[in-house]
Amino acid sequence: MSIWNWKKGKDNKPDNKENVRKNPHEAEVKSLKEFLKNIPKMESHYCRKHTSKLYLLPEWLSKKALYDFYKSDWCPSQNIEPLSIAKFSNTLEIENISLFKPKKDECEKCLSYKLGNIPEPEYREHIESKNEARIEKENDKKTEEFVFTMDKQTVLLAPKSNVSSLYYKTKLCTHNFCVFNLKNKDGYCFLWNETEGGLTSDNYATIIVKFI
Repeated sequence: MSIWNWKKGKDNKPDNKENVRKNPHEAEVKSLKEFLKNIPKMESHYCRKHTSKLYLLPEWLSKKALYDFYKSDWCPSQNIEPLSIAKFSNTLEIENISLFKPKKDECEKCLSYKLGNIPEPEYREHIESKNEARIEKENDKKTEEFVFTMDKQTVLLAPKSNVSSLYYKTKLCTHNFCVFNLKNKDGYCFLWNETEGGLTSDNYATIIVKFI
């Protein structure tokens, strides 16, 4: 196309219809985007403030596994040819979608220190505060008072099933806030879905007050 335009010269440009390059896989790309749209996704548990990336459920441990599911389940049902795995991976990046990988939470200061964004003294002060907090926690365990820790589980999608047809069904975001008694090892779970409440400070304050 470039050589053809050079040959015609600036004063003899082809019309707009000749200039338009049609994507030979337009239907396949549209079908792939529909597949990714229908697969349930969730926000990051720890990085919601810093990224808009969406994560797939941990049923697929690799892009290859997800691609195989797309090729064997979605494409035959849509009567369409699957795209290459390279095009599949590229579309995942364009749509800002990633595989879900559970990992331990890491605070911003520790991560910033690893990247060289904060000085050594500030990092050391941060570590000392962390160690002091852990010592206080151990001391609290030795007192007569009850000691509780609280944390929220990662976002769950319900219902959960390995039946492929259910992957494309609309699912509810479900939240689980846990309180643990360090003295007698009793755990308490407060479970609700997105139709019953959100993730605001009011929701957590209500749970803590009711628990106390």
